[in-house]
Amino acid sequence: MIEATFYLESQSNSKEALELSVRKLLEEVKGLNNVKISRELFHEILEDEDEMGRIFYSSVLEVDIKTEFREYITLCMRLVPSTIEIIKGDVKIKGKELLEVFGDVSSTVNKLCKKYNLTLYRVGEGEGLKQSKIGLEEEEIEEAVEQGGALFKFVVEARAKNEKFAMEKTKELVNDTGGMIHKMLAKKVGEGEAWEGVVGMEVLFFDIETLFDAVIKFSPVAMSFIEPEVVHLNMAELQNIGIDIAGIIQQLTFDVITRGMRGGQGSFRATQA
Repeated sequence: MIEATFYLESQSNSKEALELSVRKLLEEVKGLNNVKISRELFHEILEDEDEMGRIFYSSVLEVDIKTEFREYITLCMRLVPSTIEIIKGDVKIKGKELLEVFGDVSSTVNKLCKKYNLTLYRVGEGEGLKQSKIGLEEEEIEEAVEQGGALFKFVVEARAKNEKFAMEKTKELVNDTGGMIHKMLAKKVGEGEAWEGVVGMEVLFFDIETLFDAVIKFSPVAMSFIEPEVVHLNMAELQNIGIDIAGIIQQLTFDVITRGMRGGQGSFRATQA
């Protein structure tokens, strides 16, 4: 069981509409299955103005919740808290069960991206690891897993001018996310001059937070745990994972709003290869 405080920020150009939306949000949370509300606090509604001189109102709703891990992750995506404070929580979950949570997250993000033609990856922005060649020493894998990492297998869709470029770009993106590739294989499934297919990998992640980030950004078409069989998440990891997931959903929502304002169109690819 996880106990956490969610801080939910709301803004509106109408004070009445803001108050109504915040109370409606609270009722929505109370109506969810497998979620217990132990405390709620409405902060004072504040008036401010933006750089254009337009008046807007803002407030914060604090909610203390008690729930299980899978529902906690769902709440992070559904409520998009601005921040989270874990009060109590220490989760041990089997790899197969964690895959179900990954599936929830991947499905939600992928639907948003496809519906609004969005992308999570911006090619060239990576500041992650660098890997000169594919393949890791078994001792390196064992040490990383013992210290809270995971060896994970997943398959992503990719498009590129050829197979070599698809594998190179996918490797670059995996490294940028914080993973080191142990094994890698590509297979073409599309027809035509451009290479369209899937890239399968065994990847070592040095912590579960990084693995969550990779699952969100890649939206794998298939995935499985190799090691460990049971994953342990402490309070700090639970908090960081929740905030990261909420932040990505918030960014996608912001992209939808700004794109609507610009009237532009974007592109989505699983790996941007």
